Amino acid sequence: MKAAVTNRCFLRSDIKEHVKTGQTIIGEDAYINELSRGGLVRETRMMPDPEELKAPFADAGEKSYASPAAQVSQSKTAHPSKRGRPRKQTGA
Repeated sequence: MKAAVTNRCFLRSDIKEHVKTGQTIIGEDAYINELSRGGLVRETRMMPDPEELKAPFADAGEKSYASPAAQVSQSKTAHPSKRGRPRKQTGA
């Protein structure tokens, strides 16, 4: 199934219904592609199949083995340099 936004008013031949400009319609892939080639719709996109929505993810809830993010350094510069570039703090 695909969804698309209409460019102008027309009578849908698949369900015999009038649609207005800017209305979102959902239909079979071939029908929406035909309307798109005719310039009646824009912004076509695929809709998820009902089977895809029902199937759970296999890895949902599994433990992640990625290492944690590194902490940001909190060191500050001592004094600004004469040329405007900061100097690095020495020592700590």
